[in-house]
Amino acid sequence: MSFTVVDTNGKLKQASTSSGAPDVSSATGTLAVAHGGTGDTTASGARTNLGLVIGTDVEAHDADLTALAGVSSNGILARTGSGTASARTITASSNISISNGDGVSGNPTISVTGIGSTIQAWDADLDAVAALSTTGIVARTAAATYVPRTITGSSGVSVSNGDGVAGAPAFSTSNIPVASLVNGDFTVITTTSTGTQNDFAPGLSGNTILFCNNASDLTINGFSGGVAGQRLVIVSRGAGHVYLAHQNASSSANNRLVNYVTSGTTPLASGAGAATYQWGSDGTSSRWWLVGHNQGTAISVAYNSANFTAAAGNWTVQSGDQVTFKYVLVNNLLTVSFNIDTTSVDTTIANNILNIAFPNSFTPANNSTGFLFYIDNGSASAFGFWQNIVGINTFRCLKADSSNWAISTNLTYVRATPTVFVN
Repeated sequence: MSFTVVDTNGKLKQASTSSGAPDVSSATGTLAVAHGGTGDTTASGARTNLGLVIGTDVEAHDADLTALAGVSSNGILARTGSGTASARTITASSNISISNGDGVSGNPTISVTGIGSTIQAWDADLDAVAALSTTGIVARTAAATYVPRTITGSSGVSVSNGDGVAGAPAFSTSNIPVASLVNGDFTVITTTSTGTQNDFAPGLSGNTILFCNNASDLTINGFSGGVAGQRLVIVSRGAGHVYLAHQNASSSANNRLVNYVTSGTTPLASGAGAATYQWGSDGTSSRWWLVGHNQGTAISVAYNSANFTAAAGNWTVQSGDQVTFKYVLVNNLLTVSFNIDTTSVDTTIANNILNIAFPNSFTPANNSTGFLFYIDNGSASAFGFWQNIVGINTFRCLKADSSNWAISTNLTYVRATPTVFVN
């Protein structure tokens, strides 16, 4: 039989069965904690009384904690998944060194290596550059102070992409003062004009150097804006030649050029020649007076069948027969080089003369003569002579014995390099 075993003080008084063993199966009341009970009739109350409240006094069961408890290796613990964990060690990489990477001997220490060699060290100037928020070229104005700048032009200079944002800064010139030249300061200007220019006004300002970047031939008949004593240096820099006309009436009188040579234009070879003028009066007229000229290099004469004639009959020179025909003018001394090969003569040439026209409308200032190499109708090469006569604007090609030129087909050659004074 059973009976009540807990008194009003929560103390177990008696618990026995007929067999003599304790029996609390039907005990009533609450067994106090002090007497080995829980002090409550509910599980939560019992946990509270026993100091076993889950989440307060004891940790609730958790698979991750179980996983951590199962790790047997030393190192820093890492949750690798739900209910799994592993020991880890922090390892180094490029420019990073690690001590105590597993935390066993002490706190892990991470250090940066290569500062000043493979890694940029901190610098106040670099901080200042990094703080810039506007675009442009950067200028250091003081220690750790930088400001953006833009290159700008001034008189005679234009600038594109001055801030460098859209591309590299580029400069072009129109009027740039160049100090301390022989006759004082000069202004440098550039023109790309081509064709024929009358009263040309490229922007002369005081003593001026004019660079001609003409893509094709340029003929100048005069310059406007000349003042007493002003010097003008003309320099050929383009792909086309520059021709300077003497006293051309297409320009106003005071703008005209006075050259050494009056019969043809004074040439400047493409990319090479130069001429110097000075504006002033000779007591009668104010003009641009030529004071120096250098053609630069030889100028080739464009093929024209009309440049080749005979005293009688026909001398046929085709384009491919003009192997060389070029000239150089120095002051008023003209040197011409011609190699006219494989030409044809259709009838015996009377008066023994083959004529080659003076280039560039030049005319001879005096009578001259010189040696000539020739082949007549495929015969052996021989020496003859060339001559020019005042009033006849050709080089006259003659055989040494003054005999007639024979009829030939592509078998007549004349070659010479005459030097003559021209008007």
